[in-house]
Amino acid sequence: MPKQFVTAHFKGEAVKEPIICELGRTCEVVTNIFRADVQYRADIQAEEGWIVLELEGSETALREAIEYLRERGVQPEPTNQEDLPP
Repeated sequence: MPKQFVTAHFKGEAVKEPIICELGRTCEVVTNIFRADVQYRADIQAEEGWIVLELEGSETALREAIEYLRERGVQPEPTNQEDLPP
């Protein structure tokens, strides 16, 4: 099955939602978390974070997964596996 690496950026309430869990159930993709970070930012008075995911599924499922993230206020961007820290 095809795989795709994605860095997803979260802000505000999206940080507290089970978006990744629901992503796997809704879009029929397998998720593997490589890295993640969440911090409170005083300047925006909200939490903000990012997560590096490996998504595995059909081409259609991968497209649906990216759209699913966008619909929930998450900003996904493609990431190359070679660019991930060891």
